[in-house]
Amino acid sequence: MDSTDVSLVMCVHNRAAVLPLALSHLELQSHPAARFEILIADLASADDTRAVMERCAAGSPVPIRRIHMDTPNAAKARNEAVRQAGGTWILFLDSDLLAGPGLVESHIRAQELRGGQVAAVGSIEVHPQLTANTFTKHYDVTAGANFLKGQPLRFIDWRAWNLSLPRAAILEAGGFDESFDQPGLEDLELAWRLESSGIKGYFADEASAYVWCPTTLDAERQRLYAEGYSLVKLLDKTHEEVVSNRLLGPLTAGAGFPGRLLVPLYSRLCGTLAMDVRMCRHMVRRILVHSFLDGYRDASAGPPQRMPTT
Repeated sequence: MDSTDVSLVMCVHNRAAVLPLALSHLELQSHPAARFEILIADLASADDTRAVMERCAAGSPVPIRRIHMDTPNAAKARNEAVRQAGGTWILFLDSDLLAGPGLVESHIRAQELRGGQVAAVGSIEVHPQLTANTFTKHYDVTAGANFLKGQPLRFIDWRAWNLSLPRAAILEAGGFDESFDQPGLEDLELAWRLESSGIKGYFADEASAYVWCPTTLDAERQRLYAEGYSLVKLLDKTHEEVVSNRLLGPLTAGAGFPGRLLVPLYSRLCGTLAMDVRMCRHMVRRILVHSFLDGYRDASAGPPQRMPTT
C-alpha cells in the first residue's frame, strides 16, 4: 500500500446511528480517495455497528476496514489499527466529530511543511448547523491553551481527537500504553514519549473537524470521570508539572467542598430544565469538572473505579 498517504483511525463502540454520516464526510474529502484509508476499531459493539460499517464500506470510494476488538481498551485498539495501517501518517479522529472537506489534505500539508515528522493538531469547532440547545461532547473541560499558528505545542495539547502523527514514530515509541485500561489520557502519555524523542507538535488550524453528535450528561460525566481517574497514572509516568498545571490546577479553583455540595442540585436542575444548554451551561461545566476531580481523587485514594453519581 505504498500509495496510501494517510490511515485515518477511529475507535467506535455502539455507533451504528452516527457512522453513516461520519463516513459520508470522509468520502467527500478533497484528497484523492485512493490515497487514504479508514480503519475503524470496533470496541466490542453490541449494536449494528458492524453491519452499518460493512454496508458503508461496500459503496465507499475510500477503502474502509473494520478491526474487531473483543475489549473496550482504546489504547489496545489504536495500537492494532496502527500495526495494520498502510499510511505514512496516522490521523486519529474522534467518532463524535465530522470531518471538514479538507481535513485529510490539511493534515498532509501540515506534515509536509515540517518534514513529515511532527504532531499536527487539527481544530475542533461547533458545527454551523448545530442548534444552540444541542448537548454535545465537551472537548474543552480541561483545556486552557491558546494555539498559536507556527508556534510549537507541548505534548499536553496532542489529544487523539483530531491529530496526525508519523506511523513510524508511533511504532518506534512502542504505541499507546495499554495499561490505561479505561479510555482516559493514554494519548497524552504517548504524546509525552514522542515529544521526549524529539517530535514537535504544531497547530494545523485548517484541518477542521466539527462537533455535531448529541450526547447525554451522564455519558459526559462518565467520560470525564475516567479521564480524571487516568490523571494519576499520567502524572506518575511523566512527572511533568505542565500536566498538573493544565489538567488539574485551573479546575480546583472553586471546586472545593461547598461547590461539590451543589453538584446534585445542578444535576436535578438540568433535568428539570430538560437540558436547556444555554441555561445550564455553567451548571454543566461544574458537574463535569467535579466528575473529573472525583475520578482523580478516587484514583489517588486507591479504591476501584466507580461510576459518578448524582
